[in-house]
Amino acid sequence: MQTWWFPFYHPLALELHRKGQGVICAAREGEEIPDDVPSVAAERGIRGIYGATVRAAEEQGFNRMMIALTCGDDPSPFLDVPEDQWHRGLHRLEEAMEALRCAIPYLLGAEDAQVLFLVPSEDCAVGATVTGAVGGFCQWFRREAEELNITVSIQRDDHLGNQLTD
Repeated sequence: MQTWWFPFYHPLALELHRKGQGVICAAREGEEIPDDVPSVAAERGIRGIYGATVRAAEEQGFNRMMIALTCGDDPSPFLDVPEDQWHRGLHRLEEAMEALRCAIPYLLGAEDAQVLFLVPSEDCAVGATVTGAVGGFCQWFRREAEELNITVSIQRDDHLGNQLTD
């Protein structure tokens, strides 16, 4: 059975769960996760992701990981983007990289191991920056991931549609 690990909740987790796919999410402070979606408690920050990843792997196991890198929609000109929005977007990217580093040992040897990055659909400076950084990382990382038998891909959040739920 395919089981998706979501270190950051995304509504697609609920959709996948309702269609019968295995899902487990990190329940981070301040994130609203529907009650029927399986989750493990996670404190804020990188240490919380580490603990939640280990518990998810040991309690349920997973062979797929979906990393949703959303950021606020701010169509402001570049010079007017609020500083806190930059910090949130880039901090989420940093947390995502650490979440991936923590999850890879649990993906090793898994059948059909996959990592899917959902990148922002927002047409804004922070979203474009995060999307570019993930694209560059994945281009570099694919070779190593292939040697580990892990498929790495990127989807824009607004173009995902029903690809994963059919």
